[in-house]
Amino acid sequence: MKDPIQKAMKDTYKAGIFSDMKKLETLEKAQRKQGTFLPLSLTMLTTCCVMLLLFFLVQASPNMTEISSYNDRVSMEQAYMERWGAFSNVVMSEFDEQARVQYLATSDWALQQALLEQEEGRVLTQLLEHMAFIVGNPSIQVEFPEVATFEQLTVQAPVLVEKLEKAYGVWNILKLGEKRLPNMEVFYMDFWRIIGNLILYSAIVYFLYSLWRKKRNPVFAVFQGIVVLVMLYSFVRPPVIQVVTSKEELLEQSLASYKEFMGEWTDVSAAKIVDIEKFGEQLAVLVDVGDNIYIFSNFIYVKERRGYLQERTIWGRDDILTARSSAVYEGDAVGNIFALPANHNIGRIEIENDTAKESVFLNIPSNKTGIHYLATPVSMQGEDVDFTFHYYDKQGNLLNEEEMLN
Repeated sequence: MKDPIQKAMKDTYKAGIFSDMKKLETLEKAQRKQGTFLPLSLTMLTTCCVMLLLFFLVQASPNMTEISSYNDRVSMEQAYMERWGAFSNVVMSEFDEQARVQYLATSDWALQQALLEQEEGRVLTQLLEHMAFIVGNPSIQVEFPEVATFEQLTVQAPVLVEKLEKAYGVWNILKLGEKRLPNMEVFYMDFWRIIGNLILYSAIVYFLYSLWRKKRNPVFAVFQGIVVLVMLYSFVRPPVIQVVTSKEELLEQSLASYKEFMGEWTDVSAAKIVDIEKFGEQLAVLVDVGDNIYIFSNFIYVKERRGYLQERTIWGRDDILTARSSAVYEGDAVGNIFALPANHNIGRIEIENDTAKESVFLNIPSNKTGIHYLATPVSMQGEDVDFTFHYYDKQGNLLNEEEMLN
């Protein structure tokens, strides 16, 4: 169907009413009238893109949080070589089950934080992640060079990481507080979701503008503006999922769950974090509230949100706090995380399969407050299988509930 404006113009031209100059002026005005939407739509789209670009560029200041216990490079290098030695022993033992369990029970979190402060730290931190993954998945065939000094390991690390990433994938290393993004939903959208939203919103704006052109109603124009603002708000609104990216936020969320149950009047002014450990993608946090009360929280790393999401929080007085772990070790197997209070006298923890009577144990290095992980091997897993925890003192004596704590 022909444009009625053009048809009316042609009919008028045939009647000879307009001069040639007048015809050209009228035609140019009609073309400008019909093409009004194109520059407007381009302007709106460009404005949205510029706003998004500014949102990405204007980032909040990083909230750097130092939680490492390795204060000097010498102790950091020594700790890394001890970890490498433990890994080498596991490999040389042909992945002995108990050696693997003991290796996985130790978290690399504090060492990773210390390494990230060093020039070559990120590569060495990635190597630590690969080492834990390989120990947790004994079916993987690996060949590692013999390394005697930290300097040799520093030279070998980039080559090893590159080889392992090609074989098993790239590891995402997150330093707590290293990358803190503004509290806007757009920062947690993937690229295609942003493009899809822009296309959808542009189509809606075009539809609304077409209606406004026909009615020229100021009230409808205000309604259109509100609709556009609501659509833009979907980009800048706070994320639905709240993750933590700093030590302060870990403490805040742990205490929030505790106070929600106990009541807002509960005094937590003396609360402090006494231990943070990382097992796989899971971060375990132990908080001392005072008066021998401890809070134990689990946080799961959410890659899309670049932070940790609170999974579970428990607490108790003079209790051994335990939680089922979702750390990805040994394929689909899981384990348990134990948070021990300051006055415990436990020297060993044992998990026994009640059906097959198989067991795996973990030696506790000291009686201080801390978090420990005990992996459950795949061979002990099964449907409808129950496990029993046994606790022993330093002399190997089985403890009952009354004897577990001094």
